[in-house]
Amino acid sequence: MTTPTRQQTPKKRGVNPWKWAFITLAAILIIGFGYLGTQMLRAGSEQVKPATSTPTSAASFNVTLNKKQLNAMAAYYLDQYQTESKQKVTYQLKLTMMRF
Repeated sequence: MTTPTRQQTPKKRGVNPWKWAFITLAAILIIGFGYLGTQMLRAGSEQVKPATSTPTSAASFNVTLNKKQLNAMAAYYLDQYQTESKQKVTYQLKLTMMRF
C-alpha cells in the first residue's frame, strides 16, 4: 500500500520593505560619494590664474626690515599716494617672513 504523497505548494513570500530600503540607501550613498569625489577632484585640477600679472621688466629684490622699518615704509608710500591723489599711483608690496 502506498500512501498518497502531498504536493507541497511553494509559499508566496511578500515584498520585504527592509531589503529594498537598504538597497535604496546603499545606492544613494554610493552615488553621493561618487559625486562628491568627482567634484573634489575636479576642483583641485582647475587652477585659478591671477587677474593681473607683473610685467617681465619689473624689478625684484630682497630686503630685510624689522617691524618698525616696515611700518614707516608703508606709511611713507600711503602718504605719497594721498598727497598725489591727482595721479594714479600703483605699487605692490610683497612680504615674505623668514625665520632662522
